Amino acid sequence: MPDNASLQAELGWVQSQRLSIVEERGNTTVVHLERASSPAPSKAALGWLETSIRSYAKYIDIVSRALSTAVDEQEHTRRERMRLDEITSLLDEMQGAC
Repeated sequence: MPDNASLQAELGWVQSQRLSIVEERGNTTVVHLERASSPAPSKAALGWLETSIRSYAKYIDIVSRALSTAVDEQEHTRRERMRLDEITSLLDEMQGAC
């Protein structure tokens, strides 16, 4: 198992597996990794799972920041693609005019 994977992969794994593998019995929490539908992408993902158990508010804060960053990056990529399409269109028009 690698030490790290992308933050999105790690947090995504925790979010998708947490309900299946974490069992809370009063003051005791038991983790059943064998119940996971897929293996953790990294050791760090197991650390994020631990954070989600010990300090759920902190974990949610990190997830919301990561999602916000991912959305910002996707929007930036979308805008760049639109700009490239506009430039390509202008170049095509210029070539047609010659």
